[in-house]
Amino acid sequence: MKTNFCLRLLRSDEADKAVHFLEDKERECTALMEQIIQNAENVFVIEKDDENKFCAFFCLKNVTTLLHYIPVKDFSAEQMQELKCIVKNFLSEHKVACVYGEYEGSVFVNSVLEEIGKKKIRDNEYILMENDFSALEEIGEREDVYVRKCSIEDAQKLFELETGYQIEEVQVVEHKDNEKIVNFILNRSLTTQNVFAAFLKNSDEAVSKAATNGIGKNCMQIGGVYCKRDFRSKGITKFVMKHLLSFIKQNEKKAVLFVKVMNESARKLYESLKFVPCGKYMISYFEK
Repeated sequence: MKTNFCLRLLRSDEADKAVHFLEDKERECTALMEQIIQNAENVFVIEKDDENKFCAFFCLKNVTTLLHYIPVKDFSAEQMQELKCIVKNFLSEHKVACVYGEYEGSVFVNSVLEEIGKKKIRDNEYILMENDFSALEEIGEREDVYVRKCSIEDAQKLFELETGYQIEEVQVVEHKDNEKIVNFILNRSLTTQNVFAAFLKNSDEAVSKAATNGIGKNCMQIGGVYCKRDFRSKGITKFVMKHLLSFIKQNEKKAVLFVKVMNESARKLYESLKFVPCGKYMISYFEK
């Protein structure tokens, strides 16, 4: 099928143009925006051949994770068929094992992957939420824990929290969790993102954490929120979140996050912090 679109690598001198294109959609693709700002090597753009006009973006992060922005509603049915052809060629050449992004775009990418024979393991559906800090509460103090921003020196103290988060919230059976993977993820987060944790005042044990996992132009995306089981329902994670939100506000960004549709307790926590729903998100896992 002849197509009016082309898919190619984004050039470094086009980063500003890409940021401008995505700026008002950033809450849906903060992690992708971060990659573009950092001039990551594996960012691809889909553009109209005859207009040199950007239409959609892909980024291959860590080789097998596909971040995307595909405004499905902006394309006609005929255009979607054209897009499917070039996206199919692209995906056939890369070993994508995780698709990460806005819901309708993920559905489109997943359908192409399944069409070329990739076996899906699982979909995780999320509610996308944002906070403009119009009702940010005072942080206050607690007698049992204190919160601080962490550094790479805290990796060992945070290892148990990160392991729990990876097992309960991220990993699936086919993606085996192990110490090497957790250490890699944790060290990367501590060196490239903003990690806040609550520590017991009487023992300095880390019991809850929250972090950014994407830093865009106008938004910071929150992820990795986790609390040890024995310390849940005590308001500790909300306390950590208040510190992180205060940090994001001080950096003049908006806060966005996504929460699993079925995770009612987490959704209630975020609602209590004045996050409001603003869309749908999905992360899908495929066999490598």
